[in-house]
Amino acid sequence: MGTTVWKPVKGFEGMYEVNQVGTVRSRKTGHCRPLKTKHNNLTGYDFLILFGNSGAKTKTIHRIVAEAFLPNPDGLPCVNHKNEVKTDNRVENLEWCTIAYNNSYSSYKRRKKIAAFTPDGVKVATFESVDFAAMFLGVCKASVSQAVNGRCSSCGGFILKFEEGGN
Repeated sequence: MGTTVWKPVKGFEGMYEVNQVGTVRSRKTGHCRPLKTKHNNLTGYDFLILFGNSGAKTKTIHRIVAEAFLPNPDGLPCVNHKNEVKTDNRVENLEWCTIAYNNSYSSYKRRKKIAAFTPDGVKVATFESVDFAAMFLGVCKASVSQAVNGRCSSCGGFILKFEEGGN
């Protein structure tokens, strides 16, 4: 991995910094202490409560990373996790997008057919969606998503790929 880059957290400059993998640290009182994130089980997102001159503010980690590292010249309102793993806040996994794109992104990919291959490349099954693949393989949807998006080499003992030709 390359060099860690720290940038100010938007709206909390001089108080907090974030790096490209989503670690936030406090610069208050001269220390550089990493903060322990909280997790919202309802939304699936990691977040922090930051304290500044105007009081406390809750911010999600993916938005903090995007605001610090990703240009947003069109003023797009949403931050999308490309691999659909809401706790994967690496800058290369994030993109600015519209509300409509963000809402349709995961549902479209969940409906895409997924092919399962043995480690030696023999196709053994086609699943109608990420949901069906996860249910059949006995794994979580995030594991299937990571496999089809190339973040891990296999899932449930199979190599998974989106079907050619899409839906």
